Amino acid sequence: NYTPIVAWDDENYAYVGLKTENGHVVACPLDEAEDFYFAVVKYADPNVKPLTTVDTIDSDAFGITMKMVDFNNDQTGRSPSWRDAVQNPFFGGDNNVAGLLSTNLGSDGYPTTTSKTGHEAPLSELFTGMTPVNHLFIESIYNESGYFEYDSTQNVAHLNDDGTFTVYDQLLAVGTESGATRTHGQFLPYNEIDTSVTAPYTNQTDVLGNPLPDVDPRKGEELYWVSFDDVDYFFGMEMEASFTQTASGLDAWGHDIIFEFSGDDDFWLYVDGELVIDLGGIHSAVPGSVNFRTGTVNVNGISTTLRTLFESNFRGRNPGASDADVEAYLSSYFGEGSTVFKDGTTHTMNIFYMERGAGASNLHMRFNLAAVKKGTVQLSKTLSGVDESNVLAEFPYQILYKKDGETEYRLTNALPAPTQNVDYVFYKDTLNPVKYQQTLEIDGIEYQDVFFLKPGETADINFPEGMTSYRIVECAVNTEVYSGVRVNGTEISGTEPVGNGVSGANEPELEGAAASARKDYGIDYATTDARPKVAYENIVNPDALRTLTVIKRLYAEDGETEITNNNTEFTLRLYLATE
Repeated sequence: NYTPIVAWDDENYAYVGLKTENGHVVACPLDEAEDFYFAVVKYADPNVKPLTTVDTIDSDAFGITMKMVDFNNDQTGRSPSWRDAVQNPFFGGDNNVAGLLSTNLGSDGYPTTTSKTGHEAPLSELFTGMTPVNHLFIESIYNESGYFEYDSTQNVAHLNDDGTFTVYDQLLAVGTESGATRTHGQFLPYNEIDTSVTAPYTNQTDVLGNPLPDVDPRKGEELYWVSFDDVDYFFGMEMEASFTQTASGLDAWGHDIIFEFSGDDDFWLYVDGELVIDLGGIHSAVPGSVNFRTGTVNVNGISTTLRTLFESNFRGRNPGASDADVEAYLSSYFGEGSTVFKDGTTHTMNIFYMERGAGASNLHMRFNLAAVKKGTVQLSKTLSGVDESNVLAEFPYQILYKKDGETEYRLTNALPAPTQNVDYVFYKDTLNPVKYQQTLEIDGIEYQDVFFLKPGETADINFPEGMTSYRIVECAVNTEVYSGVRVNGTEISGTEPVGNGVSGANEPELEGAAASARKDYGIDYATTDARPKVAYENIVNPDALRTLTVIKRLYAEDGETEITNNNTEFTLRLYLATE
């Protein structure tokens, strides 16, 4: 692995790094810091082969729901002999055939098999008995990059009875003849690792069967083995996640928002109910990807766009549709002539994946879809009229909701919370709670249950079960500094501060300067479906901006004669604080 090595330099009041210079490691400014590579040496008894696990992400917490079903564990009772008796009536013994499923999802959230399969039926009839699963994606990868990723050529994943995956550092292969599709780790979630049996060949290829380069640290690694008679090749997976099309098409890390898949056998990706990646059929591992920043779709080496696929799908289902009908349909997703989704729109992807070829089982998924959990709200903070990167101010918010349509509650991060379920407000795309105070006083105004955001920050707000609607209040805005407040692009009016913000509160009305300088800026109640995002933008009053000029003068001992020919340098520190 590798990392820059960073330290805080007290003397210079700044972060510094390390770099190599003339064969030595020396200190340097942070922007010159180099990456240093390191390895951890593990000493092990060659006769003992312990399994080691890796930490995984709670994908449910990010609104990513996954389910799996095991179709058949019996290798001897398959009909025909090379296929599974449950899957075969739906799909037959096809090989790499596109068009096996409908181009759209039905009202039950599943596609329908087409005439190509010889058995037209909703996929829901096959995907029965699905079990919720979780903890497949690697935590360290997410923490380092923001990607949700699992790769069977890097880690074995075993599905436990409770629906959670145990993911190992080790690799698992299938006990049969060697070949490019087998000389690497396989995705066999219903098989356990037997550490007493290893394959007669080592790890040599990637998920697509390409030889590993000699510099790959896992080339030649020992593979654990599961016999062909015991391997469970027949299972299905589905996954759903919602995401927001950001204005830049980038996630919080600055990466293009993407979805990538490589594997076998059948794989289908639907976005907003439209088929986008079709890798149906029995085949070796093949790739497919979507780049939501550019709208480019690549399916096994063939490129197209989201707009083209949406149009093709719509025309195929509506052969008599006019060009005007098609444009009206596309305009609900794309701007005129654009291949990417409209900025700020929310979309849902559905994935259906099966292993049924009984030759190899490969799975690699990687995505960073700026996930938006259903029933949650994203609250963001920006400033206009000033470079917000230099602003240290924190802005307080109260989050209010109703459960029965009448009683109003405040959301809290306090523990315990005797009057409601324990809920949390996290920084976007993390499980780190947003800064919170139970009580806050501003100019004599007392607020309870306050969350803080800095300019440029976004919070993911989770609500308790039974919540019907919500509203948000930005508390005690200083109107001498901010001339206005916009929410989702529309300027709203401020009201006299009411303190704790709950309807029916008995706080006294403020008078004088405090009342005139401070305003609460709240929005009306709405459901999370109607308003999944709340973007607060404060407009900085130009008259509130100040330029600070620092002049250094040097005087002689008499305190009156100014010295102008001295080159001494003096070190100054400027301390800034929040409001």
